[in-house]
Amino acid sequence: MKLPPLRQMQYLVSLHEHLHFGRAAGACFISQPTLSSGIKELEALFGASLVERTNRTVAFTSAGEAVVEQCEQILIQTSEMVESVQQYRTPLTGPLRLGVIPTIAPFLVPDFIARTKRNYPQLELYIRENTTQLLISELISGKLDLLILALPYHAPQALTKVVYRERLHLAYHRDSGLVKSNRVDFDQLPEGSLLLLEDGHCLRDHALSGCRLSNNHTIHTFGVTSLQMLVQMVNRNIGVTLIPQMSIDSGILSGTDVLTQPLQKSRYYRDIGVAWRKASVKADEYELLSHELRNL
Repeated sequence: MKLPPLRQMQYLVSLHEHLHFGRAAGACFISQPTLSSGIKELEALFGASLVERTNRTVAFTSAGEAVVEQCEQILIQTSEMVESVQQYRTPLTGPLRLGVIPTIAPFLVPDFIARTKRNYPQLELYIRENTTQLLISELISGKLDLLILALPYHAPQALTKVVYRERLHLAYHRDSGLVKSNRVDFDQLPEGSLLLLEDGHCLRDHALSGCRLSNNHTIHTFGVTSLQMLVQMVNRNIGVTLIPQMSIDSGILSGTDVLTQPLQKSRYYRDIGVAWRKASVKADEYELLSHELRNL
């Protein structure tokens, strides 16, 4: 049985990503005829049409979609195998593409980088900051190797591991009339006074899970995408918000008139953890990094 070459698999995956022969060829650093010829050879090998070509569009057949999915996994595993063999004598050397969500990255990543550079000087970290959904997608497609995120999150193709549990705090202006006791009834807050991140940020989901609101009219997002912006809005006495312990520890409230109140940890929390592909051959190394994260 003749097996398809890895290079032609790369051509097919690149075409699936770009849906344009010219751009796909450029991404592979080859000419368009070379890419087109390689894909035709794959089709001849499989005895099936993988791509439907017209003058303006590129579409994948059902067989093509199935082949691309398997090619992606083969290319990922092959790349990891090569890296694993090259680094067999010394763990955590060479490049590692790390994805981190925005509500963790600015508060944890600088210390994490400093620690790993000290303990694993041959490790080359590349950081990608994005929402959980997009990071998971890039992890599964092989664009990222490891994620630091807030759990739980449904990701069937990834292995997730909780590293530690982090408490959430209520943040409010020192002159706010919205917080009058050690207990806050979030349902009784005025309309639009609970400031949260926009949809797609998991900290919003964790906050809502803790608040268990029956009155969603108390929520206002303003389309905010960063904790720093939320804190500045609270500092203008626009409303109250929930922020994680690590942001307080990092000094996010420095120079503001914002006070905090710790909330019940059994209810208001998020689990900080890591995620990697289930089939990864570097799981042992990612376990080492999860220990480094815990030690922070």
